[in-house]
Amino acid sequence: MSCRDIRAPALPSVRSFMSLASTDGKAGARIKTLHHHGYQAMSTVRVLKLGGSLLLLSDWPQRLRCWLSAHPAPLNFLLVGGGEIIESVRHLDAQHHFPASFSHWLCIDLLSATARIAGQLLPEFPLIATPAELQQIVRQRRCAESPTGSTSCTNADPKNNSNYLVGVSSFYQNPSAQLAVVSPTQPARILPAKAISQIASPLDSMAVENFTENCPLPENWDTTTDSLAAWLARVVGAQELVLFKSMTPSLKYTTPRDWAEQGIVDAAFADALLGSVSVQIVNLLFENVMS
Repeated sequence: MSCRDIRAPALPSVRSFMSLASTDGKAGARIKTLHHHGYQAMSTVRVLKLGGSLLLLSDWPQRLRCWLSAHPAPLNFLLVGGGEIIESVRHLDAQHHFPASFSHWLCIDLLSATARIAGQLLPEFPLIATPAELQQIVRQRRCAESPTGSTSCTNADPKNNSNYLVGVSSFYQNPSAQLAVVSPTQPARILPAKAISQIASPLDSMAVENFTENCPLPENWDTTTDSLAAWLARVVGAQELVLFKSMTPSLKYTTPRDWAEQGIVDAAFADALLGSVSVQIVNLLFENVMS
C-alpha cells in the first residue's frame, strides 16, 4: 500500500474534532494542534509519542512511516503508549484498590511489552533499552552538530539511524529500585539504584543521576506516556514533541493545562513539559495523512 492510499477509518467523533482543527491558522508558537498537512519539522532532535489506542489500528506502522517520510527530522525518539494493556491494570486497580505507586510502576514495567510489539512491527527502529544507550545516541547527535575536531567527540561512533524506539527504563526508573551487583570475588549484594554511581562507568552514572533526580512525575494515574514523553524530551534535549493521537483538540483548547482539563493529555503533562519545547498534537487517523 502506498502512502497516498491510506485513508481514515469511519470515526464520526474524530471527524468532529477534525472539522474544528482544519480552520486553525493561528496556532501559538509553542503549542500547536495540527492535522497532517501544514506541519513542518523544526528541530534536530524530536520526541514522538504514539498513543496506545492507535496500536489497534492495523496500518499504524505504515501511517507513521509515511508521516515521517513527509516530515523528516535528523533524529526521532519514539515512545509507545500502553493502550489496552494499561487499561486492564486500571480495571484491576478500580476493583482491588492497589497502592498508587504499585499501579504506577506496574504500568511502567508493562510499557516494555508495547515497546516490543512496536519493535516487531517497526523492525527498522532499533530499541534503546538502557540509559547508557540513550546517552550514547544523544552524544553522537551532539558530536555530529559540533565543530569538526571537537576533542569531546574523538571517540564518537556515528550511526546512520535517525529513528529509534525508546524503552521507558532508558530514561525513567524507580528511584527505590534495587539492583543485584555481582563480583567475581564477593557474594552478590543488593544496592539501591542511586548507589550505582560508585560502581558504574561515568556514562552510566550520569545517566542514572540525570534521569531520576528531581523528576516531577507523580507515581499515580496522573502520569501516563504523555508526560513520560515530555520528560523524555527534557532528557534528550529535544526541541520538539509530537503526540500522535486519534483525535484533534478543539481550537478552544490551546495550552497543556487546557488539554489536561479536557482529558486530551494527562494531569502531569504541563509540569513535565519544558517551556522551550514545541508541542504538536497530530491526528494519525486524519484522512489526508500524507498531504
